[in-house]
Amino acid sequence: TRLWSLQATFADIERDIEKVGNVIFSMT
Repeated sequence: TRLWSLQATFADIERDIEKVGNVIFSMT
């Protein structure tokens, strides 16, 4: 199954969203 890679992808996306959110928050 490819479930583990899917979870890893979601973890990366979550980390990117968090990073972008921090950048936007610090700019406002």
